[in-house]
Amino acid sequence: MMVGLLSYDEAKRYEYITMFGVVLGISPHFVSFIIHCIYNFYLLTLPLLVCLLYVYICFYIKIILSHLTDVLKRCDCLPNVSVVFDYALKVFFVIEKAEEALSVCIFFVVALNLGLSFTSFAYSLGYYDVSTSASSGVVCWFFSSQASFILIVWTASNVKKESQTLKKTFQLVLSDMKISQSTATLFLQKIAIFDSVSLTGWKMFEFSKGLILTAAGTILTYGLLVLQTENYTSKRTPHLLKKIS
Repeated sequence: MMVGLLSYDEAKRYEYITMFGVVLGISPHFVSFIIHCIYNFYLLTLPLLVCLLYVYICFYIKIILSHLTDVLKRCDCLPNVSVVFDYALKVFFVIEKAEEALSVCIFFVVALNLGLSFTSFAYSLGYYDVSTSASSGVVCWFFSSQASFILIVWTASNVKKESQTLKKTFQLVLSDMKISQSTATLFLQKIAIFDSVSLTGWKMFEFSKGLILTAAGTILTYGLLVLQTENYTSKRTPHLLKKIS
């Protein structure tokens, strides 16, 4: 009803203000960036909660494994080593449960993060008109998606790294102890279970720090291919233009 009482230009401006607000068009970039951050946190509440939960679990599992490694280095007898091994098995049981419960969810969160990165890249290549509001939104998308992606990959890969460190510590401690060969072999067979520890995204990829470089390289390659496509002119184009004219 309000739009019907205005002229065409006034109606367009009213609809724009209703959808995006006046502040996005006249405010500085920093204020607009903060507004977009708040809006993204509200809009992406569920992915954000999944990300924080996953990072929290991985962070504390890494701390526990690191503590077990420190305790193991001070063990001087086989019973103490057995106690540390029992605690390590409980931790790996928690890792398996976390993998079963959050693997699918974290896959979609990572996919969303990478999707937002591609969208931000499309804006930076000039496919869309960039105003104060749009540029602030693009910067917010890029930083929030990359921060979430790096946190997930970094903490999950630290769990894998710490489990391998614990395994090597077991091997070193057992080699220094004066125990029978059969007992040492039995323990070495038991700690082989540490190799099965992995945190994945729906079993499609395993989290490692190299995944960050792989994703960055993929996004960069995508951008270069798009730029190459934009700069490419077919040899048939001039002939087609002559026929049209």
